[in-house]
Amino acid sequence: MPVKSTSNIGRAVVFIFTAACFLTAAYFGVVNYDAYLERREYVEKTEALKLKASKIKADNDYKKEYFGRLANDGEFAARVVRETLGYVGENEIIFKFDKDEFSARAKKGVSVERISNKSK
Repeated sequence: MPVKSTSNIGRAVVFIFTAACFLTAAYFGVVNYDAYLERREYVEKTEALKLKASKIKADNDYKKEYFGRLANDGEFAARVVRETLGYVGENEIIFKFDKDEFSARAKKGVSVERISNKSK
């Protein structure tokens, strides 16, 4: 009979050791999964910031080229001033379209204005 009690003690030790191993593995599994989720979130944020930075760089490069041309190219500057500010040159004809009343067939909603320099 004493032999059976030592084998029961051995089984209990093996069971406790196995349970401790499983609990340790489960603990590290949970900890590593949390670290994995944090790492994945970090990588996604990093990629989003890299994309945003590349868009900002492209916009900055475009603006540098645009303002460089605006400062150095007279024809380009004149076109930009005409389009954005509505300036016109001498002897130019301006067509103005009314969005609400415009009709091409009835010739309504269009006004024509001729700009000339008469102060000479």
